[in-house]
Amino acid sequence: MSYENETLLNQENTIYVGNLHENVSKEILYELFVQFTLIRNMRFPIDHLTGKHKGYCLIELYSPLDVEFVTELVQSCKGQLKLFSNSLVVRKSVQSTSDIQEYPVPAILSVHNLIENDSILDQSDVSLTAQNDAEDDSIDDDPAYIKKCLKQVKSIFKQFGELVHDPIVMSASSSNGAFPKRYINVQYKKFEQADKALNAMNGTLILNKHIQVVYALKDPQNSKSNARHGDEIERYLENQAMENNILH
Repeated sequence: MSYENETLLNQENTIYVGNLHENVSKEILYELFVQFTLIRNMRFPIDHLTGKHKGYCLIELYSPLDVEFVTELVQSCKGQLKLFSNSLVVRKSVQSTSDIQEYPVPAILSVHNLIENDSILDQSDVSLTAQNDAEDDSIDDDPAYIKKCLKQVKSIFKQFGELVHDPIVMSASSSNGAFPKRYINVQYKKFEQADKALNAMNGTLILNKHIQVVYALKDPQNSKSNARHGDEIERYLENQAMENNILH
């Protein structure tokens, strides 16, 4: 096992370990994680100006099954796996370098009730079935109104920060066969921008409709999961990206 092999890590077999206390060393991390599974490689970035680590480590294991086992094991500890009083943040490391440099965290908001009355309070039986852009006229009997909604959302929400891309219409259908419900997703480059938009726009009027603005579901296709973007771990990763000049 190499502590600092300069070869590229196999991202499918690699875990991210973050929220490291300043006293944590790569040797300590190795001794901890080797108890769970075999370790192939480690990357423990050091700030050459301060001589201190950058708050995270990448650990390459031997297979995706090892990654799944370790991440699930740590998650089952529910924050109780600590080093020097810091709870370790452990997740799969699957993004490419270019993806991380461009948009390291998903600051995605969902805008409900604008296209139709699709209150999130009534969506316990809703699952995602399609994603469409403004040019897809099949999403509604009145595509002109859909485009008008998208134009209004873009015009208003871009005032709170830079958008990653134009707003996207999401189409969902309910299990009881009701007419498909639609809402709009808006993605910002930073959570600070998304927070401002959410706080300012939730409950306001657009095109004479009271809208609901919430953070988007992480896995809208999983009806059993209510986890949404904007949680503590994603915000921590964003802070790490800014500290390491990955996000500006």
